[in-house]
Amino acid sequence: LASFIVPEGITRIGSEAFSYCNNLTTIILPEGITRIGSKAFSECSRLASISIPESVTRIENEAFFGCSSLTNILIPKKVVEIGSSAFERCIGLTSITLPNGVKSVGDFAFRDCIGLTSIILSDSLTQLYCGIFYGCKSLTSIILPDDVNCIGSEVFYKCENLQSIISSFEEMKHDLV
Repeated sequence: LASFIVPEGITRIGSEAFSYCNNLTTIILPEGITRIGSKAFSECSRLASISIPESVTRIENEAFFGCSSLTNILIPKKVVEIGSSAFERCIGLTSITLPNGVKSVGDFAFRDCIGLTSIILSDSLTQLYCGIFYGCKSLTSIILPDDVNCIGSEVFYKCENLQSIISSFEEMKHDLV
């Protein structure tokens, strides 16, 4: 299975629906899908292209875990939650923008995304949970949203090239330096 078009009328991609489909390179999801389930596309190592419909509101735990060929993914504006390890080990991912509707990003969501050089965070985020950017070796700088009031453990652990964390909070700048 190299490509697949999900039929109209489907509203959710269930847990592990396409997990370990190693030959899958492209998938087209119809408008109307609201959730991408846990491990839905995990370990689809050749998946290079996916268009997430604007109707999606949740990307659950490990949804794209280990999709090492993904280089770019557009998160729709209606997404409010990204689960734990959702994009962990997506080593080809180079940039990502979290729209302002995203209120929660789970633990280790971008862990070991070693190619990630650029990330724009949602202004709605108030907490950065455990290890979100753990091992993102290519990340050099990040701008924290104004309302971030909690930075969890290991958030920037093994971000070897991280040179600047920019925040509007003077106290936070002092605490992180």
